[in-house]
Amino acid sequence: MFKQIRGIAFWPAFVLLTGALIFNFLSPDSFMSAVTTASNWMISQFGWAFSMIGMVALLAVVVAYLSPLGKIKIGGEKAEPLMSKANWFAITLCTTLAAGIVFWGTAEPMYHLAYPPSSLGMDPFSPEAAKYAMETMYLHWTFTPYAFYALPTMLFAIAFYNMKKPFSIGSQLAPISGKVEGDKFYQIVDAICMFCLGAGAAAAFGTAVLNMAGALNSIVGIESNPATWFILSVIVVVTFVISSSTGLMKGIKILSNINMQIYYVIVGFVFIAGPTAYFLNLGTEAFGGYLSGFFEKNLFTGASSGDMWPQWWTTFYWAVWMAWAPVTACFLGRIAYGRTIRELLNINFIMPSLFSGLWMTIFSGTAVNFQMTGRVIL
Repeated sequence: MFKQIRGIAFWPAFVLLTGALIFNFLSPDSFMSAVTTASNWMISQFGWAFSMIGMVALLAVVVAYLSPLGKIKIGGEKAEPLMSKANWFAITLCTTLAAGIVFWGTAEPMYHLAYPPSSLGMDPFSPEAAKYAMETMYLHWTFTPYAFYALPTMLFAIAFYNMKKPFSIGSQLAPISGKVEGDKFYQIVDAICMFCLGAGAAAAFGTAVLNMAGALNSIVGIESNPATWFILSVIVVVTFVISSSTGLMKGIKILSNINMQIYYVIVGFVFIAGPTAYFLNLGTEAFGGYLSGFFEKNLFTGASSGDMWPQWWTTFYWAVWMAWAPVTACFLGRIAYGRTIRELLNINFIMPSLFSGLWMTIFSGTAVNFQMTGRVIL
């Protein structure tokens, strides 16, 4: 078994993650301090890079979509699609957004409403802050984030199916570099991404469990404590193992379709029962503000005024999306077989961005309305 392990790609990430886990158990406070310091340093020193990479990824996706590259068929001209576009979209959306939009779709705009960037001079809970909160939801949850996923997905699909490169994260560089996979450089890329995925998955999983525990406490009164967290963790892990072991065409597809049906029901209910006119009007106005200030918002670092808001939110979000993107791209690229690059970008970039934008319009707009009208007091 160990002979099949690519040593450079596996062992460094495994040792570092194991060491971090042991460090956390032996000294939680020191571990938290070290992680916070490292995170703050990375974001403060390289915030500009995260912003620039987001813009480059977005522009690259747009160019690919409009160029002759968009007509290339993944797997060759005779390749047949693995599934319908509806199933493909459901799996893609659930792979990328997952439970994040459920929690952050209402929690995040409330924060921006109460604590807008200090450098912009907005009063908390003002109409300007409400509009800015909605603009920020479009920034954080639509086109730029999905460019982070779509670009490596496109590169991997071309490398794996058309260039016959191995199923490896490092293969995503093949369409650019043209070098043969197997070089130590590619294994180093895999090792870095493995470490980022392990750390990112642990953080995302822990956050999701805490969110679910909080929801249970709010709805049915079950206390959010370590016992509840453990039970929820077991349920999630078992569900994940079952869906993964049954394969793409069974467990994963079935669960994704069920999840999409739930999404549609929730969206339809809130659209009808919520403050429809308000969130449609606010969403329209805010989306205009998002578009008119598109470059300014995407490249806002707060350096000139010493404002930490971009580091706390936009830069942090971009770092999270980038940590997940390389590994997620391998899965999303694999299920794009038989489709053109333009179809891939429709399902992995345009449609998820529009769905997420609709979700934020409805749920973020409703949350802002409830706060501004006094129905909910933050």
